[in-house]
Formats: sequence, C-alpha cells, structure tokens
Amino acid sequence: MSKLTFKIFICSIFFVLNFAATIRGKVYDENNGNPLIGANVYLENTSLGGSTNVDGQYIITDIPNNSSYTITIKYLGYEQFTQEVNLFDKELVDLDIMLSPSNIK
Repeated sequence: MSKLTFKIFICSIFFVLNFAATIRGKVYDENNGNPLIGANVYLENTSLGGSTNVDGQYIITDIPNNSSYTITIKYLGYEQFTQEVNLFDKELVDLDIMLSPSNIK
C-alpha cells in the first residue's frame, strides 16, 4: 500500500468517525419493567441496527448525521414501536423504550 493510499484511508476513517451519530438505549416491558432480551432495533431503509443484550440495551453507531431516520423496535408478543429521529453532527441520542404486550393470534 502506498503512503498516499494509506493517508487517504486514515483520513476517511477520521471523517466517518468524526461525523457520525449514535443512538443507544434500553428496551423494557411496559407492565413489569423487565428488560427485553433480543429485541430487534433498527433504522428503517438502512442496514443499521442490532438486538438488545441481556440488560435490554442496544446501540447503533456510525449513523450518517444531518438526516432523519425512523427507528423501529420489534419483539415477539409485543406491539411494534416506531419513532422519527433527527440526527445532527456527532449527536448521541439516548432513547429508552417501554414496549406493550400484545395478543398473538
């Protein structure tokens, strides 16, 4: 790898890390406050997202900022949650969600 290619690579990483937003939070059961393990949390129309851990925590990083996104949370046996989120330069958004149980038919 040439020195120029390496410098461009390093600058690209710095640019992405320096101008990306993050959304993090926890997902709980609305009735008892217990964390929901393995809930799917993602930004619609992107490849960004993941699942909650054993404490109900999630984090979505490296989100291109200065844009609007719809965050969606799904968990079997619970109502789906969606919310519009506007992200700005290097913003960190904390978003804790209480999901309501639903009847499975």
